[in-house]
Amino acid sequence: MKYRLAFILVLAFLQSCATVDSPTESFAFSREMKYGFYSYNFKRLEGYKPESELALIFPSIPGAIFGNPTDDILYVAEVRNSHTFKLVLPSDIDAKSATIRQSGLNVVPADTKLLRLGTFHAFSPYRDDIGGGGFINTIDNEPLILVYFSNPANIRGVLTLGKQKFDHQITISSAGWNWIKVVELSDNNYRLSEFDGDKGDIEFSVVVNTSVSI
Repeated sequence: MKYRLAFILVLAFLQSCATVDSPTESFAFSREMKYGFYSYNFKRLEGYKPESELALIFPSIPGAIFGNPTDDILYVAEVRNSHTFKLVLPSDIDAKSATIRQSGLNVVPADTKLLRLGTFHAFSPYRDDIGGGGFINTIDNEPLILVYFSNPANIRGVLTLGKQKFDHQITISSAGWNWIKVVELSDNNYRLSEFDGDKGDIEFSVVVNTSVSI
């Protein structure tokens, strides 16, 4: 069941990601990460070989864990013939963040600001064709979300999006970037909580439309 979760809210991406200036300030987040190709049912495609260069695109989603990406692109990773990339995020994230205002959620402190890192991909030279992506725990294939918090905080409550319900049981112990795991409890019911696993097991999943049989 959990495989159906695959990026429920990969929304139409605002296509303004052609150029991103290299940040010059100190970075709040910098990590070498792995990536892999996945089918829509979250099966890893070990034999998949893209026909063109790949760009991993990371827009901002301020004030919501589930919401629309903005045209503020925080980072673009151009990857070539390697299954690793460096994710580098600038230090001025607090100024880009916003308080969360979604029905059903209780945030303490109420003035907590957050920003979710959006996750998309594109194959050059077809950059107008934006595809889905996301972070995944390779141990159990559970989706992960990278979210910036302005301060330690608790988020409780249930967010309803159509038929889907997201029970937020999030406790953030420190400001900055935090990993949130999404666990499918039953059909259309999910729980969000702080990820407590090994960050070395986190991979970026490039979701591709393919007929490869696995």
